[in-house]
Amino acid sequence: MSQYKVLCLVRNNQKKHSNVAIAENIADDDEVPLLDNDFKPVTQIAKSSELQQWRLKNNHQHARRNQFHFPTNHRQLSITGYQMLFATLWQRFMSVDKESGTGYVVLLLSLLSGLSIDSIIADWQCSRSQRQYLVYDRVRKVSSIAITIDVTTNTRSHLLAHRQSYGSTFYRAIPEALQVMLEDKITVSSDTVKDAISYAKDLLNLPALSPQYIEAGLFILIKNEINKPLYADLITGVDVRHSSSLYYLSTKTVELEQTYIKAVELITEYCNDEQKALLIDECSVPMNGHRSHIGSDMALKTQCASSSLINWLSVPRALMAS
Repeated sequence: MSQYKVLCLVRNNQKKHSNVAIAENIADDDEVPLLDNDFKPVTQIAKSSELQQWRLKNNHQHARRNQFHFPTNHRQLSITGYQMLFATLWQRFMSVDKESGTGYVVLLLSLLSGLSIDSIIADWQCSRSQRQYLVYDRVRKVSSIAITIDVTTNTRSHLLAHRQSYGSTFYRAIPEALQVMLEDKITVSSDTVKDAISYAKDLLNLPALSPQYIEAGLFILIKNEINKPLYADLITGVDVRHSSSLYYLSTKTVELEQTYIKAVELITEYCNDEQKALLIDECSVPMNGHRSHIGSDMALKTQCASSSLINWLSVPRALMAS
């Protein structure tokens, strides 16, 4: 009875002229006060709750937009736009000298990796041994893009035998023409990158083109055209706080590599036949060794899942036999 009175008081204290339904208040800033508001959960639970609230509120805010299939991210081009942009930048990079091509290299690496332009510039300015993303393999003597899937520390030991779940790194091949540019550390000026963007902006008649459009290119290709949003998160290194499925996702390395090759085939569509074939061939080189899976080590093992299914199926047979 006391709980009913509290709920009635809460509803009476709400704004009378509000057109927001009571059930939707959980997605608003002025959420309905609860009886246990003073409860302070453990840090891990609080983070998880915060993540769930953020996702719920975000979905509520974009619900009307999603009904009409409008893109939530306005700073993105069409698939054809990204294909023409890559072809333009690649053709220009191949026709200029090494000193003038640094700006185009940064933009091309951003389109092929999904990394931010600032991250690529900062990484290029380091020596080979200190680089985080554009790593160098001394044994094979090649450079590659390294994306670490950081699933953070997790203490769900009561669910699985693993005490913690560490991230793993996914490596991707880089075209040889770009590898030559990455041999030495170079201080890249922001003006050269701006000039490269201005060149593509004027040539393709894209007055609103900005670094954000380029940085989101690979993610949009994999998510919207190949229709694999989780693989897009993995390949571009999305933070686990923005993709909670990464906590327990472990996928086959071959599938990730094939998805990346499909993305390269898509983005090189407007290059000439010789350049397209060469780029696809150079980006298809396997770089992950003998690792069968990439992602979280908190994922359930296939053997455990299959044995549990067999045990579950054996119950009805035992009942029928009895």
